[in-house]
Amino acid sequence: MKNAIEVERFRFDEARREALRHELGLDGALVLGTAGRFAYSKNYDFLLDVFAGFYRKNPRARLLLLGDGELREDLERQIRENRLEDAVLLLGWRTNMEAYFQAMDLFLLPSRFEGLGIAAVEAVASGLPCIVSDQVPKDVVFSPNTRQVPLVLSDWENALAELSQVHIDRHEGVKLTQAAGYDVREQAKELARSYMEGMGEA
Repeated sequence: MKNAIEVERFRFDEARREALRHELGLDGALVLGTAGRFAYSKNYDFLLDVFAGFYRKNPRARLLLLGDGELREDLERQIRENRLEDAVLLLGWRTNMEAYFQAMDLFLLPSRFEGLGIAAVEAVASGLPCIVSDQVPKDVVFSPNTRQVPLVLSDWENALAELSQVHIDRHEGVKLTQAAGYDVREQAKELARSYMEGMGEA
């Protein structure tokens, strides 16, 4: 059984996207983002290094960090040292993560290690192109707009340069996620069928 999600929650909605981007002061910005605990496994120090280089070449870029954790102060220090205070938004935990996926243009998951990477599945459902590390299970690489990249700074910079220029139809995200078997409704049906078959054999 797959670790499925409510894919309809993440269906792309242009009106929601524009409203939240305006609320956050992101009109006209190229918005990168990620979601997860501020912990060693998530490798956000590497992410900030990647973003710092990208931002120097793309001053309209912004980075959304959704989450919190024990490394928050370290990340805040790194943001200050790289003079990224105006470009990085630390938004904390949100109950409506799906809304923030709408506001993004590209999702990043640079984990040092990862059980599945469910946030990447949610990002694909919302139609986002994704860059994930080669330490994330290959199960999340089911979209033609997802790149799995080694944790090498230049490789991430190249992937960012490529995917930031790609135009995709974000409405395809739900279909891709359903086709990969991550729709919780379909997984529930499959579980029910398994139970029924098991009862018939008993």
